[in-house]
Amino acid sequence: MPKQYAVVGAIIGSALMALSLVGSYEGPAKPSRNPDKKHLAQVARLHELGKAAFSDGRYQDSRDNFRAAAAIAAQTGSLRDAAMNWSNAGFASVAGMQYGLALQDLSRARETAEASHEAVPLIYALNNLASLYLQMGAPETALRISRDALAGPAGRADAGKRGKLLYEEAQALTTLGRFPEAEPIFYQALEQITDAGDLDGAARGWAGFGGYYLEAGRLDDAERALDESLRLVRTYRLHAAAYVLTVLARLRGKQGEYAIAEHLFQEALDAHESLTPLWVIYYERASFRLETGHPRPALDDFRLARRLALRMRAEIVPVDQDRVAIENRVSSVFEGLVDAGNRLAASSGNQALLSETFDAAEQDRLWSLRALVPDASDWRSRLPARYWELLARFQSAERSQLAQPSAETEKQAAELEMELQRVEAVAGAGDLAAADSPHATSARQPSAHVTDILDSGSVLFSFSITKTASWLWVVDQHRIRAYPLPPLVQIQGEVNEFTHALRTGADSEISGRRLYRSLFGSVPSVVLTRKRWFLEPDGPLYDLPFAALPVPGSRPRDHKPVFLIERVALETIPGALLMQRGTVPLNGSFVGVGDPVFNQADPRYPVNPSRTTAGSGRNAAMVLPRLPNTALEIRACAQAWQSPLPRLLTGSAANTGNVESELASSPAIIHFATHVVTAPGEFGSGLIALSLDANGAIGLLGPKEIAARPVAGPLVVMDGCHSAQGDTLPGSGAMGLTRAWIAAGARAVISTFWDVPDDSAQSLMMNFYRALRETDRGNPALALREAQLAALHSAGPDRQPLRWAGYFLLSRI
Repeated sequence: MPKQYAVVGAIIGSALMALSLVGSYEGPAKPSRNPDKKHLAQVARLHELGKAAFSDGRYQDSRDNFRAAAAIAAQTGSLRDAAMNWSNAGFASVAGMQYGLALQDLSRARETAEASHEAVPLIYALNNLASLYLQMGAPETALRISRDALAGPAGRADAGKRGKLLYEEAQALTTLGRFPEAEPIFYQALEQITDAGDLDGAARGWAGFGGYYLEAGRLDDAERALDESLRLVRTYRLHAAAYVLTVLARLRGKQGEYAIAEHLFQEALDAHESLTPLWVIYYERASFRLETGHPRPALDDFRLARRLALRMRAEIVPVDQDRVAIENRVSSVFEGLVDAGNRLAASSGNQALLSETFDAAEQDRLWSLRALVPDASDWRSRLPARYWELLARFQSAERSQLAQPSAETEKQAAELEMELQRVEAVAGAGDLAAADSPHATSARQPSAHVTDILDSGSVLFSFSITKTASWLWVVDQHRIRAYPLPPLVQIQGEVNEFTHALRTGADSEISGRRLYRSLFGSVPSVVLTRKRWFLEPDGPLYDLPFAALPVPGSRPRDHKPVFLIERVALETIPGALLMQRGTVPLNGSFVGVGDPVFNQADPRYPVNPSRTTAGSGRNAAMVLPRLPNTALEIRACAQAWQSPLPRLLTGSAANTGNVESELASSPAIIHFATHVVTAPGEFGSGLIALSLDANGAIGLLGPKEIAARPVAGPLVVMDGCHSAQGDTLPGSGAMGLTRAWIAAGARAVISTFWDVPDDSAQSLMMNFYRALRETDRGNPALALREAQLAALHSAGPDRQPLRWAGYFLLSRI
């Protein structure tokens, strides 16, 4: 998702839920099987109670009444009424920021509507689902739902219903960075919504359209759209006033009319009603105040917005791809609070403010993984048998996409993923509500936790890299410091220049020294001399091999740079609150996976007379080259670890079933030496390639499969090609396989930024396991450093950074 629309699009989607859902306030319809008058009256009464509770802002009561109405309607055979009330229940859940419950309700509305064979409830269910997915940060899914609906009965429906679906399509396109394509669809949608008499929806729609123009820098077009929105609100005394005034205030701020903007923000707060999240107004005013040089009132507004928005995270769908998008929205509040607080702390020397901003940032980081890291009553333990059947079908669809991409296979995979999300939402209901309580977030402040973990020779460098402002916290046993850093665009450029030079073998010393100064140039030298650094990266820094940074001002050794790994031990952490004391158990078991069978022509592939040729042909396009040296690698690594009974899966034994069985046995180490291919879905994650199954289908182990099965704290090593691949998202960090293993319960994960030659990889890994057992007694960070230093100080080609700097450790110990 393009960053210019990521936050704003989510906020607009939240404020526009009424546009999609207000129409579902239709009263009970004619029953399909003539239930008695008593049941009709019950449905009607509960429906009215649900509407009244919603108007009062009692969303849980509203949902309960609508659900009860839906249940009675379904029991008496009125599927149309049941579907409409399920849609209303989903609407109430969204208004209460309970997205997991909303997904359940709206999915049930869709199923019931399909069973009713009536167009109207199906149109509303699909429209509402599209709007929900847009809010949850899945614009591709929202776009597909709205277009499929328009191609079906909705394409022949009345203009009002068609207009709402068109507006969802336009919002999804804009969120995907396709605003020029969306612009005419916005006009068409708003004309149809207005003609249908939905003036409140039209007012919100024009305001949202104006907000997108504002983000695109087209202020005159934004002015015209917002004028039309405000005209509708003023003329017809509509409920959309708060949202319209908020967007208009943003426009006036961009135009330099600061006093008018302040007045409009206050008007929006005074006019607040249930459909415009209050935290959005405070967030927008805080951002305006910070941009105009008023950090103190901005900080107060960010604090209010944060307190209100945190509730949103109590009921987020547990599936990672949906949850992170909502987290990104809330992360914008945290980023603003950090920037305002750190600015004030820099001018006043207020140490309490630094602790507040650090703790807020760390709690923000923790939210994403806390939803995944297994606990005693984990949501994964409640997944039904049907979930694993769906997951197997999803894996098959994913293989088809990789082998022979097509619109049909993409649609099939997307529909299966939506169903998996629904099952996960049901399993995860309630888990995050407990985690969201004030006691859960304040029981252990991150600053106190970190100072307990660190010793006198260690320091934590925690980065916050954003488009508008970047900061570095430096934390030791005694205090917290904060230093401003260059903005995202500069750091991104310097990281790209340095890593490109490393990977191509060009001279990287000049670009590396420049980047080092950008990141650590303000830090006192007494701090930089600490021998153990914990690193908490953000944004582009997840792609940075810190170990290969040349240290400025260091004395050259044979005219060669002195690398950071030579000065300090480095350990990257997923979040300060996840830091623990611990080691890899020295008597733990070792599982190695290498040299799988990727081709049916491989003589190791078992002959299966019953196998159909159609099945094998379906996967013929996806053939990977064999990796014969990896069998030697896992055997050598097991010997270096001195495992008495290593379990080595090679050939046809390196299949998904065997790997999953070995993971369930709780090994201390699991080492993958195989291909990693790029997943066809979002976030650019990798998939671990395993042996062909009996039908000739390649085995794939991806983030969804990994995170669905808790593991008991092993060290995971993925010595594959670019196994650390994956996008980086605000508030959630690096996506992909590394994150998935941590989320499943792994305590440390080693992956690679780029392909490492086989001989270098095997030598470095053998040295790593020897150091892990003999020198560093189970500490993976120190052992990896020993292995990298051994390569650097060798006489051969392994001394090149390209050979040793590509290894990335993410560790909780």
